[in-house]
Amino acid sequence: MHAVQTPQSGIWHLTGSRGCGSDPDGERIEGSWATIRDHVDRSEGSRCARCNWPPNR
Repeated sequence: MHAVQTPQSGIWHLTGSRGCGSDPDGERIEGSWATIRDHVDRSEGSRCARCNWPPNR
């Protein structure tokens, strides 16, 4: 799984089949859902509402 942050807004987008089609050029992270969730939740950005984020458990 991959996620990329939009530098101007700080919004995190998923890429690939779960993504909304956005292709920002900011910070990119790769790893399991747990790795991405932890990184995004600890960052100052927020999740894209149009991306298909897995549910938190």
